[in-house]
Amino acid sequence: MTGHSALMFSYPTPGAKAAATDNRTGRRAAARLRVTIPGRLILLGGSYTCEVGDISQTGARVHCEAAAVDPGATGVLQCMGLDVLCCIVRRDGRCVGLAFEEDVSAEALQEIRQQHDRLSKVRVREDRIFAKRWATGVYT
Repeated sequence: MTGHSALMFSYPTPGAKAAATDNRTGRRAAARLRVTIPGRLILLGGSYTCEVGDISQTGARVHCEAAAVDPGATGVLQCMGLDVLCCIVRRDGRCVGLAFEEDVSAEALQEIRQQHDRLSKVRVREDRIFAKRWATGVYT
């Protein structure tokens, strides 16, 4: 094709809109709430401190130092007043993916979000106080 540009058209196939809509949250069945909150992962092999990186109605991603955390293990995730039965579905180093046995209510996630926001404000305030003291040479 000399001197002509090729135009390509793509027509949606039946069901394409539904498929695109279903992929809003990627591989996950529920939207994630990104947080940075302390938690505890209780397994048969022990109880481990963890940090919850995100949480949804169907699962969570936590960071945990526990060596005994392997896919297939079941336990309880505790964070900000929530106690939920879970199963470890994947692990990549310290990052552990959890699937909840029962969905967490939207109200419980809203409460976690509010607590997270309050905790974040406290952290920012503490960081500012520390930075001011560090800059002036005053350590207490």
